[in-house]
Amino acid sequence: MLSQVSKLSTVMAAAVMISLAANAQTVTKTIALPNQNFGAIAANSVTNRIYAVSPSGSTADDTISVIDGKSDSILTNISVPAGAYYPAVNILTNKVYVASCNTLVAPSPCFVTVIDGKTNKVTASVPVTTILNGFLAGITVNPVTNKIYVSDNTDEQIVIIDGATNAVTGTINLGVAPWGLAINPINNKLYVTYGASEIDIIDAASKNIVQASTGEGTVDYNVAVDLLTGHVFVPNTNFGPSTTAILSCDGKILAQVPVGQAAYGVDVDPIKNLAFVADISDGNTSVINGKNDTLKSTIAGTSATFIAVNLVTEKVYAIGGNGVVTVSKE
Repeated sequence: MLSQVSKLSTVMAAAVMISLAANAQTVTKTIALPNQNFGAIAANSVTNRIYAVSPSGSTADDTISVIDGKSDSILTNISVPAGAYYPAVNILTNKVYVASCNTLVAPSPCFVTVIDGKTNKVTASVPVTTILNGFLAGITVNPVTNKIYVSDNTDEQIVIIDGATNAVTGTINLGVAPWGLAINPINNKLYVTYGASEIDIIDAASKNIVQASTGEGTVDYNVAVDLLTGHVFVPNTNFGPSTTAILSCDGKILAQVPVGQAAYGVDVDPIKNLAFVADISDGNTSVINGKNDTLKSTIAGTSATFIAVNLVTEKVYAIGGNGVVTVSKE
């Protein structure tokens, strides 16, 4: 595990060296996807690859588009079983994990598709729920421990997958349906939202809830963690002017930052200490300054639902109604 921590530290150090002074960010390119644009997105900052889920909307296979972060163009499209939605990346093993439930067939199976980021080939499919017709609401990876955590909304639990064996090794029973997941690999804490006003902090090693915090908002679905500060960002998906809560690593509310309407997807650039929040009703992206917990700017025209940040290139990728929009420094 120490070697994995060292690798992660090296990646972060390289990003700091490459990172330049902060500039304004603007939309520079729109990438058309082969199917529908309402899937989620993830970035591998080490390989400079971005993975965008493009559902077919039918019982036909879905697509994972692999985007080259240098040219911001699609390198290849990977066919995956229908029901794909949430991707997550292990930057140290170069594996991509996609949480899927094919609700267009009955009974509908739920599973995690495993993709080798080097070969762009599907290598495994891991069943993750005991109840058919289920729903997986999120996925996150701890690259240090090589564990994958899946939000099993139907079974009211988090499913744990071992990245070395692609096998389910345990569950964390919650007693309430989880939604978004994020993990801080430094302290091995999971942050879990429930679509309401509560976020739980779970010690991933012991599988115990160590803190339950309330008051982040009224409709909290997604969550992201700044690996350097430990701060946690939780958008409140109100249809109307909304907020994003900023929490300390132990769950204390530090600020409620006004953002756009129906704040939803969120990701963090820990090098620049910025959080990016998708305002789905506005079609914009709110940028939060983590240094003073205030709204820094708004990036118009991103049509954002979900956000992924490449912390090395400092590019932001927003997936939504227009496909994948690239936001770059001026």
